[in-house]
Amino acid sequence: MKGIAEHHVSPQQLSTSDVPEAVEKLFNAFVRTAYRNRELEERVDGISFWGVVDWLFVSSYDRWVAAPNRPIATEFLQIISANLRRETKLKLLIVPVRRTRIEAAVRIGRFLIAPPQETEEKFLETLKAFGFNSAKIRDGLFEHMKVTTGHNLTHRPLVIMPTERDQYLLKEEFLDTFTKGLLPLLRIFHAQFPSDGPSPSLEVLNTLMSDRIFSGVLLHLESGEMMREGLERTGGELALDIILSPDRLKEFRSHGLDEISAWSFESHGKLAGRTRNALSFFSRARDAEIQKDRLQAFISSMIALESPFSRDSKTPLRATLADSVALLIESTVEGRVAASKRLKRLYDRRSEIVHAGNETLPDADLRDSLRFCARSIFETLTLATSWGDCSDEALFEELDRRKFS
Repeated sequence: MKGIAEHHVSPQQLSTSDVPEAVEKLFNAFVRTAYRNRELEERVDGISFWGVVDWLFVSSYDRWVAAPNRPIATEFLQIISANLRRETKLKLLIVPVRRTRIEAAVRIGRFLIAPPQETEEKFLETLKAFGFNSAKIRDGLFEHMKVTTGHNLTHRPLVIMPTERDQYLLKEEFLDTFTKGLLPLLRIFHAQFPSDGPSPSLEVLNTLMSDRIFSGVLLHLESGEMMREGLERTGGELALDIILSPDRLKEFRSHGLDEISAWSFESHGKLAGRTRNALSFFSRARDAEIQKDRLQAFISSMIALESPFSRDSKTPLRATLADSVALLIESTVEGRVAASKRLKRLYDRRSEIVHAGNETLPDADLRDSLRFCARSIFETLTLATSWGDCSDEALFEELDRRKFS
């Protein structure tokens, strides 16, 4: 503050960073000290930081610069900290979802996935059953949120994420941990182990891919208050396209869901990277299928199939992909031959669409591409959990072993 005053730096100069070198050095030292000592969230970017600093100086320039002293400097820092300091109070991000049937509340990792909540009281009981104690929610709050945000918590299943992160980081956190992490795995298990019950009702959605959607409300447990968080309501809602119940989750877990989820999130080997890419493209294929974009769904599913199995540029991908998937998902010679032939036809269809502009896609081709995709990713994940943090060579060696055994 003294440097700004002594060099007669105007608010306009501050906003455009047109300051003398001496003041610039003081600013740089200030930034380093702020990040080191003021408990700023480590992922706060420079634009966010300088946005607050610039707003403070420009809105109350004379207050800070006219007669700078320690109390004024302390107040300045306190305002910055209040805006950017790392959040530590537990809160719940609540994301309503479509095309989903949840028969009873379940917890998967950090996430609570619950059916629609009839009343505020019922909602608090659900939270308490899973260890989340909230201040009393006032009667009529759900209706208020419906009117002000468009989110109907009594009609939609809910994905609930506990977090202590700052509010402005929640979009990225939910994207990384749920829509790119847990959701693709749940879709794989849903495809591998179909439910006997009716599928989630079909809805016409005006929305983006699910890994770009983020729209919900934030519940502050300490106060019991809610606020809108994320994109505007018109940005769309997340469509999971899965069915969950305690018994169904138990079945998933008996087939390795927890172990596979831990490996997928924690492993840093090359095979993990390939598999996460495959999961991402499979999930995009499901999103596109939900939106009736059948060509996009097919192409995304074929990319998902290619992700784990492409070896090098000298190896023909068509034959490599077909034989690799067949070796992985079938145990008999007859089954492998049939799967390989079918996969080659699917790859030819992909080439016709991508390179020749063919827009014809039989229903059976889309169905089979998604089926092969889910089965091959599931088998790869199941094997990978026993291999640990490994290279993709582990998968190729296993395929070679099966080929010659």
